[in-house]
Amino acid sequence: MEFRFASEADFEAVNHLARQVHELHVQWRPDLFRSVQYPITPEEFSALLQEQRLLLVQKDGTVVAYAVFAMQQCDLQKLMPKKSLKLEEICVDEAYRRQGVAKALLYELMRLGKSAGCTDLRLTCDPHNTAGIAFYESLGMKPKVIQYQCEL
Repeated sequence: MEFRFASEADFEAVNHLARQVHELHVQWRPDLFRSVQYPITPEEFSALLQEQRLLLVQKDGTVVAYAVFAMQQCDLQKLMPKKSLKLEEICVDEAYRRQGVAKALLYELMRLGKSAGCTDLRLTCDPHNTAGIAFYESLGMKPKVIQYQCEL
């Protein structure tokens, strides 16, 4: 398994993976998501490359997973200052799931975050994603915030 930041040549491979996860969101929340050819648009992809926020996992020369992340500094007067690593997206190809790829990717992100001075890792997970919730909890993560919504 090899980790590397994405390049322009990875656009199609990343979107192939992104569609797999995006279609799950379409199934879970058709009120919010719709099927699209490119869940990550060319403009979004270019921005992620420029900011080095798209980390890939390669196996035998094939991109099998990716993570989109951000490092966020919080320095508000009313809160203790800290820097957090925010996982915005993670995707593992269906053929490579339950083989330790996501775990290895998260540990690599944690290593990057820690070396950049981050004190914690934050992410959100759709409540329909029971496998994802079980995975995050198996790594010792705990819910921090419960978000509510109602239709108007």
